Amino acid sequence: MGKEISLIAFLDEVVSRNTQHYRKDFELDAQKLRDALNSPYMDERIFYFMSRPNGTWCVLERDVFLRDSDGYKIWTHYADMPDGIEAYRVTITGRRGTAPMGHVVKLNYREQVQRVIKVAIPFDDVELTFYSGEKFRMPMEQYRKQREEIFFEYGAIQNFRCCPKSEAELYRVISMEHRLQKCWQPKTKKGPDTPAR
Repeated sequence: MGKEISLIAFLDEVVSRNTQHYRKDFELDAQKLRDALNSPYMDERIFYFMSRPNGTWCVLERDVFLRDSDGYKIWTHYADMPDGIEAYRVTITGRRGTAPMGHVVKLNYREQVQRVIKVAIPFDDVELTFYSGEKFRMPMEQYRKQREEIFFEYGAIQNFRCCPKSEAELYRVISMEHRLQKCWQPKTKKGPDTPAR
C-alpha cells in the first residue's frame, strides 16, 4: 500500500497546484480529517477528497455509496463536469502528534463517479450521537420531520451516520470498488472453445 504519509500536507500540495479559487474550503476538509482521528469506526476514517479549480470537498467513502446521502450528492454532482478534478481515496491509519497519517489512492474521477452512480445503495435510517451522550437510530424521514424538536430535546448532534438495511451489502460494494481502483478486471465469460486445426 506504500508508506504512511502526512495526509493534510499531501492534500495541501494538491490544492496549491490544482485549486485556484476558494482554497479556504480545504481548512474545513483538514479539520474533518483531524476530527476523524477520534472516531471509533474505521469506516469513518476513509474519505474521498476532490480538488477542483473552484474549491475542494472531503466526504466519507461510506456516504458516497449511500444514494441520496449528502456525501453521495456532493461526490456525484460533478459527474457531468469532471475536467480539472483531482480525486483521491484517503485512509487515516494513525497520527503523528495532531497530524493524521495514512495512505492515498489517486482516482480517475471521470470513471469512478460513473461506477458510484451505478452501484450506490439506498439507506433508510440515521444514527444520531449527541454531545450529551444520548445515541439512537431512527428513520431518515422521521428525522427530517422532527429535526428541530430533536435539537431542542437532545442538543447538538456530534455524529450523524447514514445506515443502510445491510451493512454487509455496503461493505461488498465498497470492497469491489477498491479492487477496481487497483485496476482489477472482472472475468469475462468466454465463448465455447473452438477446436484447433
